[in-house]
Amino acid sequence: MSEITAVCRAWLEAQKLGEPVWLATLMRAEGSSYRRPGARLLFGHDGVRAGAVSGGCLERELVRTGPWLTQHGPVCRTFDARADDDDGARGSGCLGRLELLLEPLSLLADGALGVIARELEAERPVALATVIASNLPHVRLGARLLQSGQTRITELSDPNLERSLTESATRALAVRDARATLVESAGVTALVEVLEPAPHLFVFGAGVDAVPVVRLATLLGWNVTVAGSAGRPSARERFIKLARVSERPLPDLVAELRRCARPLALIMSHDYRQDRATLAELLAAPLRYLGVLGPARRTARLLDDIEADGGPLATAAMSRIFGPAGLALGAETPEEIALSIVAEAQAALATTPRGSLRERAGKIHAPLALALQGDSS
Repeated sequence: MSEITAVCRAWLEAQKLGEPVWLATLMRAEGSSYRRPGARLLFGHDGVRAGAVSGGCLERELVRTGPWLTQHGPVCRTFDARADDDDGARGSGCLGRLELLLEPLSLLADGALGVIARELEAERPVALATVIASNLPHVRLGARLLQSGQTRITELSDPNLERSLTESATRALAVRDARATLVESAGVTALVEVLEPAPHLFVFGAGVDAVPVVRLATLLGWNVTVAGSAGRPSARERFIKLARVSERPLPDLVAELRRCARPLALIMSHDYRQDRATLAELLAAPLRYLGVLGPARRTARLLDDIEADGGPLATAAMSRIFGPAGLALGAETPEEIALSIVAEAQAALATTPRGSLRERAGKIHAPLALALQGDSS
């Protein structure tokens, strides 16, 4: 599951048990930071429940001081993790300055996180606007507006501000840009972001070499469906504790894939006829990534056969095919090959250039954008 889904589920569990929990949201980051704005940490008196806002530098401090800092309600706090000298002898050495919104989760509107969880599990993205600074006495820190399709939940008490942030949330949802944006409007600053459902990887092939792929994808929080073969209980036993195994017909699986917000697919059955049929069905699907295991000449032959049967293939469909699947990591073992494939799929999801970070000029993450809205007064 995605991080935000894990946060929502942990909050719902705490609600059931009547346990107090707190939420930390990363609003701004200057310098080097492990996470980007929009990262969240849910914690209780007993420690972290879900999520993270740093690489481990701040979580213990937040668990220790968060309940005390928020005893009178939501607060914004700055944590400067930059080293005090050039060699990092003092401080954490993270070289980042983080601004966090801390709040007791009981102050959130009942069901808001529950709605987020339900929308994401239904494969619907959510645009979320969170007030992180307010000069208006009737607009509290941490007030939220949630937009998902026809669903809208608001905690804002200012109609003009609500209208302004609804426009920003609707626009962000249309663009589907997961990068957070700061929106300023009449004395209020809000963090606007799109919360995406977890990627869903469909693995067409249930051999032993698919196990590390599924394990890695699950570790990343992706949903995974393995297309098993009817009458082969060994496939179900192999993946039963890792992912969902489906023996439904190929057209049904492709239809299910089409309903996903961020679908990925990997063809690795090692059966030429089966792979050809699967690839032919998947070419027109709106995939973020379509990996084909095996050498380039095998993939070329598959495509040639499909084209001979059905006519010229669309350029857009061809651009989504990664065959041979995987990044060039010098992989040899099934585990190493799985790492190269999942890493390539992650890069395709993020639409980021693949390569070593040390070769990249400038900052790793794009700076937080600022949008000025019209005066809401």
